[in-house]
Amino acid sequence: MRITGLLLLTLVFTKFAFSQAAQTVPTEPIKTVEPIKIQKQDILMFQYQFDGFLDFPDSIKYSPLSRGGGVQLMYDHFLSRDGRFSIGVGLGFATHNFFAKAVYPTTYDSLGRGIGSVVPIQNADTVKKQKLATNFFDFPIEFRFRTMPNEKGHSWKFGLGAKIGYRTNIYTKTVMDNGDKFKSYILKPISRSRYGVTARVGFGKMSVFGYYSISKLFYQDRGTELTPYSIGINLALF
Repeated sequence: MRITGLLLLTLVFTKFAFSQAAQTVPTEPIKTVEPIKIQKQDILMFQYQFDGFLDFPDSIKYSPLSRGGGVQLMYDHFLSRDGRFSIGVGLGFATHNFFAKAVYPTTYDSLGRGIGSVVPIQNADTVKKQKLATNFFDFPIEFRFRTMPNEKGHSWKFGLGAKIGYRTNIYTKTVMDNGDKFKSYILKPISRSRYGVTARVGFGKMSVFGYYSISKLFYQDRGTELTPYSIGINLALF
């Protein structure tokens, strides 16, 4: 009986000691680590740009305010778990307006092929405005890198890519000083397709971009070599 009583006292004392120790040792709440929410970006983008030609003839007056716009719908596919590297692919539409006191006549070689050129417009003093307008459906691809977002969810972003396009419409429009307007769609030597490289840098929803066309305005070896380019701003709605 003495042994049994001693064992019972020992168990009660041990339980009491452990309970006191548990009360005196402070415990910290377990912190849960929330997973980083990675959001796809730059899916729907609108752009406004200034357009130009490299190697445009110096003898023809060209407006530096030639301009255009466009829209792109792209799918943002992550290449890394943290979402900093991704690739964007999609569809786009762009319009370009080149303002110059010039016409783009077509001549024909011995094979009957149309040859394009750029010459000054006649009676330029009576012309208020003259432009060459081109519209393209594009298929862009862009490799993207973005920094980790700040507390507002904004980050620096960089993109390098390329795009190919198919021309849907092209014409010249002339506005005379007296208000008369003329349009011409006879521009056969101008290429139906285009391809070039793109670059973009920005912060948050805004960015600046550039496009350099590797293809020329006219079909290869069928006209004056003019290289289109664009520089502008880009707004990503989401």
